[in-house]
Amino acid sequence: MAAVSSPIRPVRCGAAAVLLLLGACAPAGDTGSPTTPGREAPSTTALAPPVTVAPDPARETASGTALLGPGDLDYRGAFRLPGEDAEHGWAWGGSALTYNPEGDPEGRVDGVPGSLFGAGHDHHQWVGEVSIPAPSPGRQLDDLPRASTLQPFTDIRGGLIDFPGFEMPRVAIEYLDGRLFFAWGRHLEPDAPGYTHGWATPALGSERPRGPWRVDGVSPYAVGDYLFAVDPVWGEAHLGGGSHLATGRFRDGGWGGMGPSLHAYRVPPDAAPYTALPSVALIQYHSSEGAGAASLHGYHHSDEWTGGAWLRPGDSSAVVIIGTKGIGDCWYGFENGVVWPEGGPHPPVPPPPFDTRGWWSSRFEAQILFYDPSDLAAVAAGRLAPYEPQPFAVLPIEDVLLAERRPSMKGRTGGVAYDPGNGYLFVLEPFADGERPVVHVWSVPPAG
Repeated sequence: MAAVSSPIRPVRCGAAAVLLLLGACAPAGDTGSPTTPGREAPSTTALAPPVTVAPDPARETASGTALLGPGDLDYRGAFRLPGEDAEHGWAWGGSALTYNPEGDPEGRVDGVPGSLFGAGHDHHQWVGEVSIPAPSPGRQLDDLPRASTLQPFTDIRGGLIDFPGFEMPRVAIEYLDGRLFFAWGRHLEPDAPGYTHGWATPALGSERPRGPWRVDGVSPYAVGDYLFAVDPVWGEAHLGGGSHLATGRFRDGGWGGMGPSLHAYRVPPDAAPYTALPSVALIQYHSSEGAGAASLHGYHHSDEWTGGAWLRPGDSSAVVIIGTKGIGDCWYGFENGVVWPEGGPHPPVPPPPFDTRGWWSSRFEAQILFYDPSDLAAVAAGRLAPYEPQPFAVLPIEDVLLAERRPSMKGRTGGVAYDPGNGYLFVLEPFADGERPVVHVWSVPPAG
């Protein structure tokens, strides 16, 4: 039996293929507005990669600061993760990551101050904490320093979320205001709204988790796969008082939106369990299950967006979403190009490693998308629809990745973390160190 990653209506997109699902892929050369719901889809489509646009230095964000663009990120290198605890540790893990400014007080001596919490093996998704050594730009694993374990992997859910029943789970974590916020979801969500979000104390083993909550009025396919802190200055100006988190998810096939999503929420101090939390949509493209056709430019059903950060140096700003972008043709079927027809007859399942059924593209590329916080402010104020923002720049990061992959292999990035005080962006690359991920590090101008 074939492994199945997405049981959804089969579609193939290509220069000589019929587009069976409205909005399945973005047509090459499409200069029409993606904000027009119900736009007629062409009967054939050839796909083009997203256009990389240099930031306009004269353009400012809503707070009066300049946009931060790809040229402001300086790649510093990578480091390895500890190898102990094969069952719950980093092997087959790394789908969530967050920075802890209170961790590893000796960091200024042994590397970068602070620490990282991350999710381990995907069968368990326990959370552990490691130090941050100074990264190395070396291209061989033996050239890279190794982090040390500060707190071993622990189940921080405390029974709040029925994780053993999850199929192909999704996890997000973010350290904010002394709390370790979390969210869990599943590939196929139940019909009844699930309660997915909560928080725990960062002392692993004594987490005392709070929640669970759900994000009100938002599809579970559009939240809970990544979390990051909203710039507090921006949040105060556009969302009101208190600390805010941005939560989002991209579900292959476009079920939660045909592009990355982003919704801001604030957890009241007295939030009761099983509460629906109010939220503000910041990015929300149309779902492939609905009538609209607004999508990320160059969209593929096979895209993967795995993390993000609100970069907020003192004199510039940008919201980044990081993941694996499909390029070329896209189809539902198998990696080697075999299409799985909707009504059959179905072809033989290809032999491994091509036996996983789902959405695929001719090739994939790890990318960082840059969004303008002014656009998100306009959405929060109702001046733009949530499906209107598009990235103003795209930074491909294939050149820094270490693992050898076929061009058509997905999963090029994992969890993402950001240290605003010291100006570091951390991105996990799965399976770059055997079964374990490595951590790539970029320096960003530190927050002012």
